[in-house]
Amino acid sequence: MFESHISKSRSQIVEIYGQEKNSTFLVKMKIQIIINHDHQILYSKNGTTFRIDQLDNDQKQYELLTNLDQIKTFQLVGDFGQDKRKCGRWQGIWDGIALCEVAGYYEKGVKQGIWNQLFKNYQSNNIIYECGEYSKNQKIERWKYIFENNEIGGGLYSEGCDQEKIGKWIELDDGFHNFKKVRYSGEYKNGKKIGIWEIWHDKNIKNKEAIIIGGGSYDELGQGIKIGKWFEISDAFNDESQVTYVGEYKNGAKVKRWDIKNQNEIIGGGLYNENGDQSKIGEWIEISDKYSNKLQITYKGQYNYGNKTGRWDIKNKDKQIGGGLYDEAGQGVKIGQWIDICDEFYSWSKISYNGEYNNGQKVGRWNIMYENQQIGGGLYDEASKGSKIGQWIDICDEFYSWSKISYNGEYNNGQKFGRWNIMYENKQIGGGLYDEACQGIKIGKWVEISDGFTNQSQVTYNGVYNNEKKVGRWEIKDKKKIMQFYLFIKKTKSNFLVVVDSMMKKAKELKMGNGLILGMDILINLKLHIMVLIYSVKRLVNGIPYYIGMGINRLVVDHMIKQEKKLKLVNGLIQPMDFIMILKQFMKVNTIMVKKLVNGLLSLEVIMNFPFNGGGLYEQDKGMKIGEWVEISDGFYSDSQVFYKGQFQSGNKSGVWEIWFQDERNNKKKIKIGGGLYGKGIKIGQWIEISDEFYSDFLVVSKGQYINGKKVGMWKEMNIENQKVTKEIQYDE
Repeated sequence: MFESHISKSRSQIVEIYGQEKNSTFLVKMKIQIIINHDHQILYSKNGTTFRIDQLDNDQKQYELLTNLDQIKTFQLVGDFGQDKRKCGRWQGIWDGIALCEVAGYYEKGVKQGIWNQLFKNYQSNNIIYECGEYSKNQKIERWKYIFENNEIGGGLYSEGCDQEKIGKWIELDDGFHNFKKVRYSGEYKNGKKIGIWEIWHDKNIKNKEAIIIGGGSYDELGQGIKIGKWFEISDAFNDESQVTYVGEYKNGAKVKRWDIKNQNEIIGGGLYNENGDQSKIGEWIEISDKYSNKLQITYKGQYNYGNKTGRWDIKNKDKQIGGGLYDEAGQGVKIGQWIDICDEFYSWSKISYNGEYNNGQKVGRWNIMYENQQIGGGLYDEASKGSKIGQWIDICDEFYSWSKISYNGEYNNGQKFGRWNIMYENKQIGGGLYDEACQGIKIGKWVEISDGFTNQSQVTYNGVYNNEKKVGRWEIKDKKKIMQFYLFIKKTKSNFLVVVDSMMKKAKELKMGNGLILGMDILINLKLHIMVLIYSVKRLVNGIPYYIGMGINRLVVDHMIKQEKKLKLVNGLIQPMDFIMILKQFMKVNTIMVKKLVNGLLSLEVIMNFPFNGGGLYEQDKGMKIGEWVEISDGFYSDSQVFYKGQFQSGNKSGVWEIWFQDERNNKKKIKIGGGLYGKGIKIGQWIEISDEFYSDFLVVSKGQYINGKKVGMWKEMNIENQKVTKEIQYDE
């Protein structure tokens, strides 16, 4: 957990770490932190609120979460005293499971005593804790870092109230992750780094396979100033992008030549002024934050005393993909026509922005391009500070070939207002209203898309916003299934109408018959027609066994069989004429029945089994989930349609929760595959859970017991198709 001050202004943009779609690496991203009039902290991005935390009334220091996974999944739960401040033991909860290693005590709203808490970038696939002691909310004595049950770092804090680090320390990189196991080792004096510090890269922490990849010296006077030769790593350093910067420091400022290297190969760099102001001069080749072996984005041009000037080119593996001019006066502002690339530029997301700059501000028309095709854009105000105005087509932050999401609506002085539509491959899939006061606040009915919306997982959330909060009933829908359902109905209706037309044609032909000979001919034709009709309707009924109950099958087919049996008793003219009357009446009833089926009056089971629907209620005032909910799994997609059904109380899961799976291979049948009990948001008692990799070809669950959110005793892993146990794991009691 990361402790930070935040001003009491209405909102503030902060930088956090998050994991991008289709990536294993952590990257920096910006979100909005809002403190509202109800003394709550709201974490929001693109108008969607991820989390709401209630603050103590007199709280001055706020604990901000700086990892997107934590913002969405982590809760610290405990009691409040009569003074409405935190007190007693507080427990960490991760998606309903108690993190037994994460807990500590509050006294009058401040941390006191031994605490185990999350490292700032803890997430489900990056389990790191920091453990130590607090005194009146200040860290004291020894603190240590734990990663995969191994102590990998830490050091001492002073006894005073200033929370200063002292002595030998091993620190973790802010972005420490499974694919960026980087640590720094050296010494602190009065909270300042001194002497030699080394940068280590761990290939295997258990086997202690670590190598020094960089480092350098801090001054011995304890001012925390870098001096001499340094080997530094890039912010985006990871197993696939081992970029380092090599050069010299003088009194804490970079001087002379600095080289940018990727696995010891020089890929860029340039000169720093030697006067100590750390300004770049002359020709430079810089790299993007996400430089890797797969995406080698570079920027090449001239610096004039720290400011870019003249022509700058943007290249990917020596192929020019963008660029433009900076002013010659050395102010470092963009001018004229430019092609910018998006921050998330990848081989599968080649997004660029084409337009004009005037003194560093975007003006006039800007187009958004994807692989040389225009997919969006709009106007910037020429009189103000580059604010968007009028009609715009924006794209989502993570626009990919399999997730082509855009937003269509209007801006006023840079703020969205009025109706905005969410589009997927040029088809509207959602949207809603922003307030007319141009504060960018969502109001009224909205259809939003899930974070992981792709061609394989088209999930939407439908409901109402009031004062920036979700209120009332919100529904979760699978847009892809709804479209398939519509196409199915359309095709089925067409097939049914062919049958109805054929039946009506035969009925008309029967009216022309009279006489014994014709009657006998009619009998033969009728019997043949009935056999064909029975076969057709059987095919019709059997053709949609996933959707129509056996009751309808018996109703239609059994009645026709009875009628055919009656025909076997026929002789003479009277019986054929009676039969004709019966058949006409039957055709009339059958036609009405088929039409009802077409119109959906008898398609209840179709609706029940085809498109997935979920959702539940939000409390009007606090925006918390309450009552019965149906939620989808984090990895919900066509081959892993897993959803959860249960109750919320005051924002926490409570009572019995069931786990359901809709099997695409088995007639799209919904089956209950697991579940268990929650008590105050913590799993308790017997549970059956799905595996992390659960999908239609890997139907594996695990069965065992929870005590206060902790797995205990024997847990068995099994395949639900054959009930064969594949693994047994023993947990401590």
